[in-house]
Amino acid sequence: MTQANCEAIVTPKKGLIIYNTTTNALNIYNGSGWENTISLNGYGTSGQVLSSTGKGTAWINSSTSNSLFDTDGNTRIQVEETTNEDFIRFDTAGQERFVIDSAGRICVNTTNPIDAFNLTGDMFLTHNSIQSDDHAFEIDVNAGGFGDVKALDIVYQTGALSAESDEGVILVNIDESASTGGAVVGLEVLATEGTAALYGLEVGTNINPVEQLSVFFSDATVGEINGVDNLSYFASSTLNQSIFSTDNETVTVGFNLKFQEIEFLLNTGASGNGIIPTFEYSTGLNTWASFTPTDGTNGMKNSGVIAWLPGDLASWATSGGNYLVRITRTRNSLTTSPIESIIKVANTTEYQWDKDGKLSIAAINNGGTYEDSNGEAGSAGQLLSSTVSGTDWISFHPRLTDTERDSRTWTAGDFIYNTSINKHQGYDGANWNNFY
Repeated sequence: MTQANCEAIVTPKKGLIIYNTTTNALNIYNGSGWENTISLNGYGTSGQVLSSTGKGTAWINSSTSNSLFDTDGNTRIQVEETTNEDFIRFDTAGQERFVIDSAGRICVNTTNPIDAFNLTGDMFLTHNSIQSDDHAFEIDVNAGGFGDVKALDIVYQTGALSAESDEGVILVNIDESASTGGAVVGLEVLATEGTAALYGLEVGTNINPVEQLSVFFSDATVGEINGVDNLSYFASSTLNQSIFSTDNETVTVGFNLKFQEIEFLLNTGASGNGIIPTFEYSTGLNTWASFTPTDGTNGMKNSGVIAWLPGDLASWATSGGNYLVRITRTRNSLTTSPIESIIKVANTTEYQWDKDGKLSIAAINNGGTYEDSNGEAGSAGQLLSSTVSGTDWISFHPRLTDTERDSRTWTAGDFIYNTSINKHQGYDGANWNNFY
């Protein structure tokens, strides 16, 4: 019967089978409608493939027998795009995304394989440990006795980096807010015994080996969302507040002194690629300038620290008595907006080991000995003094009585201030002589 005859049957029984001359297929009534079961449209033509219609099968055209693709042909798997190339290619939405070449090399978003795995674009890895002695990513390399073998090789180009931008080639963002003790090492280097010279860190010419920003986090003096005061929420771990809820929403954090870090402890992180933030700092009352800090929150996806160096914000000035940083969400749509738990700032002290070998430090607590530039440790009572070419130990005992002076052993050239006679004296190898 025809399709019209089929649909004209009054209350057909479930399981009734008819031959539909309109569609040339066997139809079965499923209790609510007719379904095609077997298409009898013949064998199709050369190059066609058998495809499901949702209610049966039908022959559809295929440009090549070496492909599997969707109805409009823009998403496909090809096993041979050109004659005998022996590649497997995966396309989605008309773009080639993934290739396995004839040597077994894998290419993601690139068609020019160099190594076993080639990726153009970003890569995101998530790992949740379920045991101790675990790792999210492992590189196991046997150098085989060859020189210049790298387990990890990073080629990094800064481009036209501006004066108010920071970049981190490797960023380690540690969230220790839930810890109650223990120790975390950002970079740990261990080695067995052997005869090679091993170094935990080597830096080349024109590189400052260490930059340290030292202080504790403290409550901000300004905390606003879209210009509205929310400081009490930022300072409390129990008063959680949604932030960056809409596109172009701003969060402003300020302090009465210049600060270099903002800590964001999030109750909930942003979904997807985060809020895609922009950053500004105050240059006066209601005036702003853009800058690019290091964002350890990854666009408010996780708890972390946003940091910059003390000299980065050259035009930083107060607005209403506070130094301000304003963060703006630029992402149009976001399934989950971040929720803050704590937002604090750090007014840091900068210490450095610079590219010329000079140290800027707070103190030295030495349990051993100091050496001068000649490698000598000096003797008791000597002072380390600067010379034209380095340092040297000199004997200097500034204030001694006659009794204290005579109880010690001296070398020609030593001098003191004699508190018994209130005069400076010098030793000539045999006697003490007054300077005046």
